[in-house]
Amino acid sequence: VMKQYLSSLFMVVAAFVLLAACSKDELRTSPGPEPIDPTVVSILPVVFHVFYADENDATQKVPAERLRQVLDNVNRLYQGVFSGAGNTDIRFLPTTVDKAGNRLAESGVEYIKLEKSEYPIDPYVLMNDKSGKFKQYMWDPNRFVNVYVYHFKQTKTNGTTLGISHMAISAKGEHELEGLLAVQARHLTLDNLPTPFCVSVNSKYVNEESNRYKDWPNLHILRINSADFNVTLAHELGHYLGLFHVFGEEGGEYVDGFKDTDYCKDTPTYNKVAYDKFLAEYLQTHNAQTADLKELLKRTGSDGKTFNSNNIMDYAISLGHTFTQDQTERMRHVLNYSLLIPRPGSRSGSVDAHDKPKGVVDVKFRVIE
Repeated sequence: VMKQYLSSLFMVVAAFVLLAACSKDELRTSPGPEPIDPTVVSILPVVFHVFYADENDATQKVPAERLRQVLDNVNRLYQGVFSGAGNTDIRFLPTTVDKAGNRLAESGVEYIKLEKSEYPIDPYVLMNDKSGKFKQYMWDPNRFVNVYVYHFKQTKTNGTTLGISHMAISAKGEHELEGLLAVQARHLTLDNLPTPFCVSVNSKYVNEESNRYKDWPNLHILRINSADFNVTLAHELGHYLGLFHVFGEEGGEYVDGFKDTDYCKDTPTYNKVAYDKFLAEYLQTHNAQTADLKELLKRTGSDGKTFNSNNIMDYAISLGHTFTQDQTERMRHVLNYSLLIPRPGSRSGSVDAHDKPKGVVDVKFRVIE
């Protein structure tokens, strides 16, 4: 889950030179079990299911052009445009056709009007809903990445949830990936799903973003927005492709200490509990004009060394522009072997489509919180 722990949007300003400080040389890379073929680019068709009650509210009925712009910015993040830290060779493209193969009036987007009494929507209810109310809007996850877009109902007192995702799943066998739920099936279809299997993003913040997207590459002053909608979607898609947070977590709770729980050796872990305490105290005595981005980006690793937070799978105050080599290899493994992943072209044979369970499977998908 991407969370914003601030009572209001917090913008911080720093010199552009900070971007260069978090280059590829800063990363400690190690070889992964699945080497990446640099000649292969994975193309993932995306459909945004936009739920709204008030058609005059552009944060509810989000314009299709804005969502396509966001997806373009997500692709730039996955290409390493703002970091120089390497290209994942993963592209998300708005689908031009609907689930029946008919051309869409607005590529990548469908709109679903709800009654005012049904809106906003509790994201935790939607992601775990077994009634079919929200699953009915899903398109075949073996052909499309489903992104649900709506105002989140505020259910927690310690912050605002910006996004939430289902974690990728593995088939039991030789291609299981450490940390992922493994199911006894070689192939799953939409009919097998007990709940939706998707990404959800909070459209209240659809227009919030840092200034790098419009000003790049002629950027002189970097303004970081802690509710950057582009980073939120990139982060949640990272979960959908098998990535965990870079800081330690157990049972959905932050580890008050140092524990590496993301299965990527080249992402330094840190104590998120201690950082959040520092951040809360810092914000009591600073505002957007007096805050020092260098201080807010600083994390202390388990080896006692400090580093700047730049990883897309971190949050709070972070540059949010980098995937490491191990993270990229993990996502590529999911793309090649996991269930419920679109596989266009010749890669569609990676999963045995003949071994399909019948009816709804008894499995609880992991929701990243």
